[in-house]
Amino acid sequence: MLKGIARGAPDGLGVVPLAGGVSIGRDSPEHQRCGKVKAGKRDAVAPGASERHSFDTPANSAGFAWIDCCDAANSVIAFVRRARTEAAPVLVVCNFTPVVRQRYRLGVPIAGRWREALNSDAVVYGGSGTGNLGGVETERVPAHGHAQSVVLTLPPLGILFLEPA
Repeated sequence: MLKGIARGAPDGLGVVPLAGGVSIGRDSPEHQRCGKVKAGKRDAVAPGASERHSFDTPANSAGFAWIDCCDAANSVIAFVRRARTEAAPVLVVCNFTPVVRQRYRLGVPIAGRWREALNSDAVVYGGSGTGNLGGVETERVPAHGHAQSVVLTLPPLGILFLEPA
């Protein structure tokens, strides 16, 4: 059921056209989920985030380091991005499966607390809310060439950005 006229709707009736002649109303759950996905994208590239995660070394390997690019069995990759400045690194972890990965250990370059700066599976983005309760502490367990590691819960089909707190 359509309610009123949605601004910007191409047909002026509050209906958003999709491929194949299908359309959804602006009040529909599908449209609301789309808005949450857009919010996640917005937050990932927001001015505050882009300043914190400003990677000005795209053609320079100094700005990028793999943590793990070989976990094909779990379909997970992890890497660290660094800016040319003295900004803290950002750990990026991607889980490419619909399976939650519990107790997933990754080596990290800095000991201490790592704050979950972005979780693509957050409820605010339409996700399930699976995550790490805002952050994790390192353990003195060597992994991936680092003296310390973190144990994470990886959300299904999700991406995490973590940074030293």
